[in-house]
Amino acid sequence: MLCSLCDAIFRAPIEFTSRLYKKFVDLHRESAASENCYMCDCIWRSFIGDDENVEATDAADYFTTYRFIDQSRMHGHTGLIALVVSFNHRSGRIGNPTRRYYPAFYVEPVADGYHVPDVTRDRSTTNTVSEEIWTLIKQWLGQCINGHVKCNEHVSRINARLPARLLDLSNNQLRLILTNETTPDGSYATLSHCWGSGQYFKLTTATVDQMKAGFSKTLLSRTFNDAIRATLELGLKYLWIDALCIVQDFKSDWSQEALAMADVYQGALCNLAATGSADGHGGLFHDRNANMVSRCIVETDWPESSVQKLRKQPDWGNSRKRLYEVRSDGFWRMELERAPLLQRAWVLQERLLAPRVIHFGARQVLWECLEVEACQTYPDGLPFEYGPRRFKGLDPSVDGQRIRRNVGPTHIDTNRFDAYYLWDNIIASYSEGALSHEEDKLIALSGVAKYMETILRDRYLAGLWQQCLPSQLLWRYDSPGTRPHKYRAPSWSWASVNPQTDRGLTAGHCYDMGILAEVVEVKIESPGQDTTGQVTGGHLRLRGPLCTAQFLPRKETDISRHSRVGVRMGGLERSGVVYEDVLGELQASEETTGGHQYHFFAIELQLGNPNTLVGLMLQPTGIPNGQFRRCGIVHMSLTETETTVPDMEQEPWLQYEESHGGNIYTITVI
Repeated sequence: MLCSLCDAIFRAPIEFTSRLYKKFVDLHRESAASENCYMCDCIWRSFIGDDENVEATDAADYFTTYRFIDQSRMHGHTGLIALVVSFNHRSGRIGNPTRRYYPAFYVEPVADGYHVPDVTRDRSTTNTVSEEIWTLIKQWLGQCINGHVKCNEHVSRINARLPARLLDLSNNQLRLILTNETTPDGSYATLSHCWGSGQYFKLTTATVDQMKAGFSKTLLSRTFNDAIRATLELGLKYLWIDALCIVQDFKSDWSQEALAMADVYQGALCNLAATGSADGHGGLFHDRNANMVSRCIVETDWPESSVQKLRKQPDWGNSRKRLYEVRSDGFWRMELERAPLLQRAWVLQERLLAPRVIHFGARQVLWECLEVEACQTYPDGLPFEYGPRRFKGLDPSVDGQRIRRNVGPTHIDTNRFDAYYLWDNIIASYSEGALSHEEDKLIALSGVAKYMETILRDRYLAGLWQQCLPSQLLWRYDSPGTRPHKYRAPSWSWASVNPQTDRGLTAGHCYDMGILAEVVEVKIESPGQDTTGQVTGGHLRLRGPLCTAQFLPRKETDISRHSRVGVRMGGLERSGVVYEDVLGELQASEETTGGHQYHFFAIELQLGNPNTLVGLMLQPTGIPNGQFRRCGIVHMSLTETETTVPDMEQEPWLQYEESHGGNIYTITVI
């Protein structure tokens, strides 16, 4: 359904130039609410981004323009058109300063005679749950279990241990069972949810006997009660919920079970996700406007379904009505990826490891498995331009290859190379999630790390991998972050930094060409035998080019953020870009070393235009044997003739463990 102004876009002859849309963005909000306008709703949600508290007055200075773009060559569909909307400030400034998404829509002709299914036949359904929805979920589940080759092959390879505890929902009662005492006689479901700040009934040393004897559902939060209902609706009688199956006031039990998450989620039949709820009060089922879930079909006066023919300005007077479907390109992002649950870091591994995920969103139910991503709007699977959106399968031969970028030649086996790239994308997404307890940074990813260990057959090192360690040291965040209050990882690991919540991680990709550094020794210290979880210490000894360097900020404040600077090395000044790990650490180093002077350890030489030297920015720990902490990375431009590390004079304050001649030194980074 569209409002009159949005509908008018499709009534006029199509023109591939910018046109004024609605005057101010706040009008889109009004039309979305009063006229159930699909496009206005998408535009308003894109404008507010992740800030649901934006008021209409905040949008009063922005107006929108739109233009059509031919997408037929990009996607191979002759009739596909993009309608792109831009936010413009009344002052003439284009764009939105708050890092929100620009809305765009795909406009595609509906084939003659094609019946667009009405996914919400019962318009009186104002909630995301109904008999219609349960039928659809069971259909997805049955098709996956009985017909998905990739899903079944994956499940057959998993040899997961049963969780230590499960909730038994049979016989109209609720009790906690120990699986080493009572063997479950069927499959179980798991629950992903946001805890929030409320206090809820949970498993503790004081409640364990009560729960084993049987307890009432009235003690539980709305989300937990809804999860019990969903489990029973799917014909299952066992459910795993972290708050009710891990002893919350017994640290050793929590530590042991947290490291068993891979088995818990991989061994489940499916994972129920309270995706649309920020806490236990939200539940799985939500009130919603059913019109916003239906597919948006518009009637146009465009006479042709081919973009090329439309460009020739045909005889509009002899046109016949044609139906087009309008789809927001941010549909999956707004319905799923920006939902409250998916902002939580722990959920990433739950979502990846579970063979199937049923998302109970704020507007509709969505499905993810290794082969299909679907939802109530698109029950047979997402349109081609939406998917696959993520790396749900954790299959390097498919998912790693799909997301891999071209980084030039490598000697690494292709399958392993794709697997490393898959890992890079996993940690990039993971770094954007929030943690209630910052010490969980590596623990909340340990399940995925265990799974990737079996694929890579490589040694896991606090978020990095040994075979590609030199290149993986070149990670960076989009903006400086902060250090955790307690030790969490060596400074050379991305896990040693708390990033800004809206700034992601760029992983150091795995490759071996142009690498200048050599790993002499690496050690990670853990409190127990598991090396994928908590880290208590570690060091890395490197051998390679080490130089003294002075960074000359272009502006006085540039040194405190990622910026272009001058780099003076060996008496020559070159241009460079500094990516600081933590705001303020560079200033502290300045006070102790005199000027912006640091140690630069070269990792990689990139040949191109210009040639670039990339390496670590280090500061001494104060121990005189060449021990350092990482505080950032530097991209330094070289001249066209410099195809190796330049031979430079060193300043007298150079520190190192051992010199090997030719500016090659051994150092330790902690």
